[in-house]
Amino acid sequence: MLKDKLVHLLARRDYSRQELRERLLKSAGAAEVEEVLSWADAQKLLRPPQDLAKQMAEILDRKLKGALYIQEYLRSKDLPSPPTNESREKEKALELFQGRGQRLTKEKFFRFLMSRGFEAQVANEVVREKYRNS
Repeated sequence: MLKDKLVHLLARRDYSRQELRERLLKSAGAAEVEEVLSWADAQKLLRPPQDLAKQMAEILDRKLKGALYIQEYLRSKDLPSPPTNESREKEKALELFQGRGQRLTKEKFFRFLMSRGFEAQVANEVVREKYRNS
């Protein structure tokens, strides 16, 4: 029964070991869950944490989330954090300015970037660059 639930979950999307443990603990005891997770590892049903972290980081990057947001999200899933690309961070912030920042004051845009997980240094650089004449 627990194996079926695990396979059903993995059929929809990839999960980290931690996420699966949390979901399965709602239905069974810790010993059973660990046994099923070990079985899943033996059957190679679980993706390696580095691969899963890279995939999730790429998805969040396409959604224009900042490095701090991505790191915190991966940490919550018990996955390793990939290295940060500072030039890509600035590109994402500038892309957000094109879409939304033009309508916001510089203070609101700065807070918007911070809420999306951008580092203060990147947010400051972009705000200074885009609101230079204000």
